[in-house]
Amino acid sequence: MTPLTQTKTKAIADGYDPMIGVMHDQREKHKDNTPSFALDLVEPMRPVVDRLILKLIAEETFSGADFDLQSDEVVRINPEFCRLLLSVLATITQFDRRP
Repeated sequence: MTPLTQTKTKAIADGYDPMIGVMHDQREKHKDNTPSFALDLVEPMRPVVDRLILKLIAEETFSGADFDLQSDEVVRINPEFCRLLLSVLATITQFDRRP
C-alpha cells in the first residue's frame, strides 16, 4: 500500500473527508478523483522523498527498460521498477503506520 493510500485510509478512519484539501485544491479537472486532504497530509514527506530520489539518481544507472513510453509520448517509470522504488522508499522513510 502506498503512503498516499495509507494516509487516505487513515483520514477516512479518523472521520475526515480525504477529498477536501487546503494546499491541494479541488479546481483541477480531475477534482472528483483527487484526494486533496490526503495529499496535504503527505506533503511534509516531500523533501525526504525528493532527497532519496535525487540520491538514487546520483548513485544508480538506469536503463531504457526501467521506463515506458506511452502513446501520448509521456515517459513513465515501468510498473515493476515503480513497485521496487516504492518498497525501498517505504522501508527507508518510516511512514506513519500508527493504528
